[in-house]
Amino acid sequence: MNLISILKRASCRLSTFSKLTLSSTVLLLSACGISDLKPNFKEFSYYLLNPNTGAFCKGYDAKDSNKHCKSLIVTNFNHLKSKTIESAYQQKITEPNRVTSLINIILSGDNITYTPTLLDDGYYKLPINKQTNSVWTVVSQLTNT
Repeated sequence: MNLISILKRASCRLSTFSKLTLSSTVLLLSACGISDLKPNFKEFSYYLLNPNTGAFCKGYDAKDSNKHCKSLIVTNFNHLKSKTIESAYQQKITEPNRVTSLINIILSGDNITYTPTLLDDGYYKLPINKQTNSVWTVVSQLTNT
């Protein structure tokens, strides 16, 4: 029996709240697949942001290094930790879609101290600074990595 059939059976017996929680958990777990299987421990050169998927990555200048990504989706589930990002950017992450709000703050927030650069692959290149480091730190804490 695969995971989909197990979830279908379980969802028939769950309340609406439980179904939403289960759906969010499945989405979160599938988003964890964004991370590379082998983290790159080399010194990174910049951050990358994919505004379509919410992937926030460490970027490397070395040609033999792959980017190491984490999903911004985890910020939906912990408003308290997200306050660190809000403090760094001096702007609130708002409902109803906190991930979209965070992406907008990172790319065009009122108080950003850098200029994002759009790359050919759709990612934005961001410098390493207090603001972008706060995003990486919070997402890493929320994913326990």
